[in-house]
Amino acid sequence: MIWLLSCTQNLGSKDTGDPELLGIMITPSNLVLPVGGTEQLSAIGLFEDREQIDLTDSVDWNVEFYAVVEVSDALDSEGQLTALEEGHSRIFAEYEDIRSPYANLTVTEAEIERVSISPSEITLYEGESVLLSAIAHYSDGSSGSITQQARWIIGDGSIAMISEDGYLTGQNPGTTTLTLNYNNDDLMVLPVEVRLYDENGRPDLTITNIEATVEEQVLSIDVQLKNQGNKGAHDFWLDVFLNSDPLINGTGDIFERIEYLAPNSSFMFSTQIPYDLNFGSVSAIVDTNQEQDESHENNNTAQSEITLNEDLRAPDLVVRHFGATLNDQGITYQVEIKNQGETSVEYAFVDLHLNRSHPPALLEDGDYYTIIEALTAGESRTLTFTEPLGCNGCTSWVHVDSYNFVDEVNENNNVKGPLFID
Repeated sequence: MIWLLSCTQNLGSKDTGDPELLGIMITPSNLVLPVGGTEQLSAIGLFEDREQIDLTDSVDWNVEFYAVVEVSDALDSEGQLTALEEGHSRIFAEYEDIRSPYANLTVTEAEIERVSISPSEITLYEGESVLLSAIAHYSDGSSGSITQQARWIIGDGSIAMISEDGYLTGQNPGTTTLTLNYNNDDLMVLPVEVRLYDENGRPDLTITNIEATVEEQVLSIDVQLKNQGNKGAHDFWLDVFLNSDPLINGTGDIFERIEYLAPNSSFMFSTQIPYDLNFGSVSAIVDTNQEQDESHENNNTAQSEITLNEDLRAPDLVVRHFGATLNDQGITYQVEIKNQGETSVEYAFVDLHLNRSHPPALLEDGDYYTIIEALTAGESRTLTFTEPLGCNGCTSWVHVDSYNFVDEVNENNNVKGPLFID
């Protein structure tokens, strides 16, 4: 479970009032669906006391390519994802000023030819757990994770059990089977052996590699963990910090709880977040709260500078907010535009499109438009549009730099919507 915190919070403060919302996680975070397939997404909020609350009905759902996928905001179906056409898209959720990491979706018309499961051989001790994963290989040569969409079936629940998070845990010595079921088809069956528990040994968690790269205004972070001890490590935290050193008992800007890492086993933590020009370095700490009795306690941290794979010294216009209020004059739309790039924008069009179900394209005139001028790097500007006739049951979109006059770092974040007017 990957958590992304608001980068504006004060991690060192302790509020005596209600716990502060730290981050949002989307589950499942990696999906492969056929055209026309559906999946229910959940948005889970994590608070500073690490309590988890379901925010699925409260967040704003956003998708990168509306032609590929749609996510419902309608009452009683919030977070319902529908695959529309073949392609790739990313999905994120927003609540107030906090944004989740991306969930990645692949929509395909190809058929599954084979499936690979990790681990491919399963031998556990009593009480030991292992995280299951499954990769589907398709007839068009592509592949993708179906781990979070699969249904795992254990033959004998007295020998081993499976958690909702996909961890298989040994219960009692013996042998049984594990079946991977996907779309009501049993795709693979593996033998499972559970042995008597070995009390000897200690875990030794370390970070063997950390990388942070930026491409197309997205920061990708990869942290490789390894338990190089001779005993499994249960229920510990990995925390990732942006622009600061890792802190024992601290809370990172991004973090994940890991239920189990077996002896001499590795785990790759990967996430993507929107890049901020203020980010310069990434650091990480494993077993943040020192809950593991390790053979070595001085090898739990690592740090890396962020590698830029592109020239980011350019403007970057983005719609930070798009809302509407009903009043005596009709509907007033509020739009906040920010230049989150490093250089100024001389001028750009902002178009408001009313009563349409699909996002606007370049060079497409809106029902209303205005021009923003002299928007410096880091500056935001709020615009208003008034529709006197009102609109009942319609959707609206806003498009900044609709005529593509501005050469931006990222040209894929200029449209926001749909905004539903009830």
